[in-house]
Amino acid sequence: MKDLIRRRPLVTAAVALAAAAVVYLLWPGGDDTPQYETVRVGHDSIRSTVSATGTLSALVTVEVGSQLSGQISELHADFNSEVAAGQIIARLDPASFEMRVVQARAELAIAEASVLQAEASVAETKAAADDAKRNFERQKELKARGNISQAQLDTAMTEADKAAARLHSAEAQVATARAQVQQRQASLDSAEVDLERTFIRSPVDGVVIGRDVDIGQTVAASLQAPILFTIARDLSRMQLEVNIDEADIGLIREGQGVAFSVDAYPRRSFSGRVEQIRKAPQAEKNVVTYTVIVSAANEDQKLLPGMTANVEVIVDEKEDVLALPNRALTFRPPDLQSRRTAETATVAPTKDENAWQARVWVMTDRDDIEPRVVALGISNGQIVEVIDGLDEGDRIVVGSTTVGQSSESSSRRRFGPGPF
Repeated sequence: MKDLIRRRPLVTAAVALAAAAVVYLLWPGGDDTPQYETVRVGHDSIRSTVSATGTLSALVTVEVGSQLSGQISELHADFNSEVAAGQIIARLDPASFEMRVVQARAELAIAEASVLQAEASVAETKAAADDAKRNFERQKELKARGNISQAQLDTAMTEADKAAARLHSAEAQVATARAQVQQRQASLDSAEVDLERTFIRSPVDGVVIGRDVDIGQTVAASLQAPILFTIARDLSRMQLEVNIDEADIGLIREGQGVAFSVDAYPRRSFSGRVEQIRKAPQAEKNVVTYTVIVSAANEDQKLLPGMTANVEVIVDEKEDVLALPNRALTFRPPDLQSRRTAETATVAPTKDENAWQARVWVMTDRDDIEPRVVALGISNGQIVEVIDGLDEGDRIVVGSTTVGQSSESSSRRRFGPGPF
């Protein structure tokens, strides 16, 4: 009886151990059967985009400079001033240029007086030449009658030739004087143009977005025209200079839609259109990009030059198409047999030249999985278009877990640490 009492704890422990073993073996998922996570193929809208960054600028920006050197004496425009074409926005000190105009006018007057003097000299010389010619004719008649000698006739002819030469010289002096008048007139015109250039005028209608001078500042234009103002022609239209990576530039086409945002208005989306793809590459730190010009409306002028934009170029967009999650493309079954089965999966060819193929796993009616090669189209990084190979409602595997492993951990949590 005492032995039975001593063995009772051992029997109780054995019974408890056996019960625990039965619970462990019969606990759901006690084997290594995988549990699959599936989604059903359905219709959705997909927008394929290329993301990049860009900088906003005015559609047309004009830099206004000065061709003259001088001191700024007047300013008629400031930042954000709206200006019209031809409007005076600044002026250089005109004193020295006015003096040059006065000097040029005086020189022109002197040249014109020289012309009058030369023309008078021509008239006088012409009269003397006519008189010498008449005298020569008389001497010829007298020589024919024998009243004078040959030497006297020769002298008269010489005087007539000298008078004619003096006439030609006087006429040349008139031409020279007239040329000097034209030269002085050109100098006067140049001086007047320089005087007019002391007025700095806006070449276009627009808004002043940059002013680099102040009253009293000296402008030196010896080598190149200094920039005084920067004028944006029309801020109701803006352009984006977007840097597109070389891997994505092949997807960009003129006319594609663009959506972008700026940090100043993070909750607002702006739209634009691809206008130009510049073929000149930009290389920096072995990264090659291409500049794409995007035009955008800015009627309320919220967008300002220089803002950085986060850009999405809409490469393609489709509504109400069959789609599945991108996760389904990366799923691989854990067992080797399913992997071997996948090698035999095929799909009928599609006529869509933009389609590409991938393997997915489909849950059958028998609750097992089989591989399916499908033709796919555009993707937004989360879902992808199904062109061929699947039907709406098909269950696609996107992940799996081995129940035995999860059950073991559950058992440990349920029963605590130990041999279980």
